[in-house]
Amino acid sequence: MNDLHAIEDTFGSFVTFREGFDLDDDRPVDLPIRAFLAMAEGANVLIDAGVGPPGYGSFMPDRQGRLPSALEQHGLGADDIDLVVLTHLHVDHVGWAIVGEELFFANARYVAHEAEFEFFAQPGADPLDIRDRLIDLHRQGRIEAVDSDGEVHPGVVIRHLAGHTPGHCGVEVGDVLVFGDAVVHELQLADPDQHFFAEVDPAHAAATRRELLAELAESGAVVGSPHLPTPFGRIRREADGFAWTPVD
Repeated sequence: MNDLHAIEDTFGSFVTFREGFDLDDDRPVDLPIRAFLAMAEGANVLIDAGVGPPGYGSFMPDRQGRLPSALEQHGLGADDIDLVVLTHLHVDHVGWAIVGEELFFANARYVAHEAEFEFFAQPGADPLDIRDRLIDLHRQGRIEAVDSDGEVHPGVVIRHLAGHTPGHCGVEVGDVLVFGDAVVHELQLADPDQHFFAEVDPAHAAATRRELLAELAESGAVVGSPHLPTPFGRIRREADGFAWTPVD
């Protein structure tokens, strides 16, 4: 993991998680929102783009928006990012992708799965703050879409893990898998059938999650998570489900 770093863009509490999880009280659920920075084969690679600048957009208006300052701690500015890989197009993963009308990481190649653009272009899809601009930039060829698993840069592999959204993907960097929102909360580890309110296809998401967690428990691979309490961990079997073992 020496070449993969977690960046916390925002930390917030959500009462609305009760709509998707079987919680037995009214306490809000704390949720970190992270991106990941990798140095791979001479390129600075950003996996996901946080929730975006403070006060920008309707989701989490009190967001901290720490991603640019966190990049500075690694000696990087926005123009130093060479590749942005988006696990999916939900607002908390694309917030810094576009600021205003333009790509924030102006020198970067942007990549997401084709099925994401097809889904979010539908009139009934979630009205993301920057959805229309993302789709416009894709149509202009400024955001690249892939439709199969494989390398998008040497040492950076995109892996389709559909269900949370149709084009949701994990991203492998070396021996670490950033698994996006395949698991959003530890309740989904204990019970992989537990759905989350933002899942587009809960049954498909649960099947993908169960298969993926079994694979990761068997392999012992290190996983990067945008939302679990610690950014890196391993999956282990526990009772009828799974659990998270933090890794420094």
